[in-house]
Amino acid sequence: MANKSPLRIAVLAGGTSRERNISLESGDAVAKSLSDRGHIVSRIDPAHVELSDLDWSSFDVAFLALHGTFGEDGHVQQILEEAGIPFTGSDSVASRLAFSKSAAKERFVQNGVPTPPYVLIHESDSAARIQQQAAALGFPLAVKPDGQGSSLGITIVRTPEELPQALARCLECSMANRCR
Repeated sequence: MANKSPLRIAVLAGGTSRERNISLESGDAVAKSLSDRGHIVSRIDPAHVELSDLDWSSFDVAFLALHGTFGEDGHVQQILEEAGIPFTGSDSVASRLAFSKSAAKERFVQNGVPTPPYVLIHESDSAARIQQQAAALGFPLAVKPDGQGSSLGITIVRTPEELPQALARCLECSMANRCR
């Protein structure tokens, strides 16, 4: 780095989501790359540290290598916004919206973005109602947890008989007990 002071960067990785291991790998790669470029890097794992209690004044910026819940759902972004620390990625509002597939879908529809038809299924919905909604959409269809990162809990359902097992998997992965 020619004539520039190194940045003091907090690399946030790990956490408690189902994507912890891939987050740790991402964080290691990011930390190494930033260190190799002369920056001062501190690795922080929110599974072991209460982020709202940290003294953020010792950092110039936070690099988010967190995946899944807490890391991508707007929570950590809100903590960093309240602490006044710049960070990589979207702000808390955009992160929260994007993490909920149903909320993002509604926003797309409201703004005229073409999107395939969908239904939001709640854990309390009857099996008959769910089968009826699925039949109206037509097969094959994708069953997705409403709030989850990556492709966790997503199943392609080709027949009505596959739907109950796909919904069970979806609800097991869902943070909100909803599938789309």
